[in-house]
Amino acid sequence: MKFTRDISGIGESEPKGPRAHENIPIADAQNSSEAGMGASAAKGSSIETPSAGFSPAATLSPGRRAALYGVLTAAALVCGYLELLIPAPSTVPGVKLGLGNAVVLIALERLGAKPGLYLMFAKVLASSLLFANLQMMVFSLAGGLLSWAVMALAVRSGAFSPVATSVLGGIAHNAGQLLAVAALLSTQVALVNAPILAIAGTLCGLAVGVVAQLVLRAIPQEAFYGQR
Repeated sequence: MKFTRDISGIGESEPKGPRAHENIPIADAQNSSEAGMGASAAKGSSIETPSAGFSPAATLSPGRRAALYGVLTAAALVCGYLELLIPAPSTVPGVKLGLGNAVVLIALERLGAKPGLYLMFAKVLASSLLFANLQMMVFSLAGGLLSWAVMALAVRSGAFSPVATSVLGGIAHNAGQLLAVAALLSTQVALVNAPILAIAGTLCGLAVGVVAQLVLRAIPQEAFYGQR
């Protein structure tokens, strides 16, 4: 009888509800698991975020990059040839529409400063060999370098639209040509032609900028990297 009473007493002393100390490790495990998942997600997001100096063209393979540069150079040459078919708006040397600069601007917007520089050099050299002479190549190179530098800074700042960037590039292109004329030919000739070239650079840059903006809107950025 005493043995039975002792067993029942032991049974009555055990808690009937769920034990509190058994729930604590489970809750702690869940909290630590959620914290680990949050830390992993935060770590993954920090790795995938590109740095400020990230160049989009760096993601391309060498073969794809060479093919893309070749296509853009060919497009710039076609624009230069079409430009020869359009009558010049003025008899002043150096006044032209500059359709090839639209391709350089597109490269600056989509690929970065260095690809835009490479494309500018290729455009000037190839178009000079096909459509111009050595003297015109020097003038085009001077204008192209200054135009590229101004447009690259404008694109990097993010404060200018493609049209405004093109206007700045057009003015800078003619300014670079005038500097080359002043250094190689005559300062007086450069000063006389400066007002006309400034106006022409603004108007032609505006037209080229509209063309470049339409192309940028029509072709998504992923198309330049072979993505779908």
